[in-house]
Amino acid sequence: MHLNSKQFFALLFPFIVAVIIFVFSNEIVQNMRYFFASYEDYSNNTLNSKADIYLKIEEKSKKYLEIQNKLELRKSNREWIVKNMLYNKENGTQLNLQKEIIQTDKVAEKSFVYKLEMIYPKAKVALINEKIIHESETIDGAKVIKISNDGVLIEYQKGLKWLTLFR
Repeated sequence: MHLNSKQFFALLFPFIVAVIIFVFSNEIVQNMRYFFASYEDYSNNTLNSKADIYLKIEEKSKKYLEIQNKLELRKSNREWIVKNMLYNKENGTQLNLQKEIIQTDKVAEKSFVYKLEMIYPKAKVALINEKIIHESETIDGAKVIKISNDGVLIEYQKGLKWLTLFR
């Protein structure tokens, strides 16, 4: 079995191409950006967008850790208050917190601003001054009389007042 020159060349051609590619691979890779410049731009844009997303995630995780640290600090402060202020260390009984500690005269002198933020009329619940209030509860010296679809009726020092949303 003898091969003619065309068959022999066809048989050796892939090996010759592989050797040329192996020898000149660095030059080929460096010159590919001239032929495929749009791919380089695309890859840079993709990398930049992924870097932006990563930075946003990192920023949010830092905020989350900061909030978590504040929560732990708040919890330890609450435990300290309960341990050192609300209970007598000597006999372990709760101290009698009298109304004189909160001077009612000063509370009466203050004029509170009541801001209605949200209403849940079916549950008879409202969010006033960032506190959840039910009917017949008090907030900053004002008693909640009625919670309706339109607003909340409160009774305070100066009389009755309707709190409405968007005012």
